[in-house]
Amino acid sequence: MSALSAAKATDEYELARKKVAAFIKASDSTDIVFTRNATEAINLVAYSWGLSNLNPGDEIILTIAEHHSAIVPWQIVAQKTGAILKFVNLGVNEVPDVEELKEMIIERTKLLVVQHVSNVLGSVLPIEDIVIWAHTVGANVLVDACQSVPHMVVGV
Repeated sequence: MSALSAAKATDEYELARKKVAAFIKASDSTDIVFTRNATEAINLVAYSWGLSNLNPGDEIILTIAEHHSAIVPWQIVAQKTGAILKFVNLGVNEVPDVEELKEMIIERTKLLVVQHVSNVLGSVLPIEDIVIWAHTVGANVLVDACQSVPHMVVGV
């Protein structure tokens, strides 16, 4: 590949990053990291951020409705770090119980892992509220938005 071709490829890659950032309303295109799929993205977060930042007794909250690929990495990270997994049950409409989730968030909560939209349950979680609740205790939120981004306006 010539230097000119490499420079053009880099320019196109950065243009794609800017388009994605604008599409999901990211504050900066450097916030965009491309991966092959959601599983790879979740694993990247789990094995880089999770292993480096979680300690014994820290809590990770997930819903029981999460995809297998969103649960298993956190099980492994919890096992390696001593962090504790807590699971939100389904409520009366067989969707994740948002009130239970809110009550589970405490000072030891370091991460929430939630889907935005479930194509299985038909649920749409109030991500803006969840992020506010999490940030109140200093926790981060990993949102699987694979089912929402193509179908609704999303602002990260």
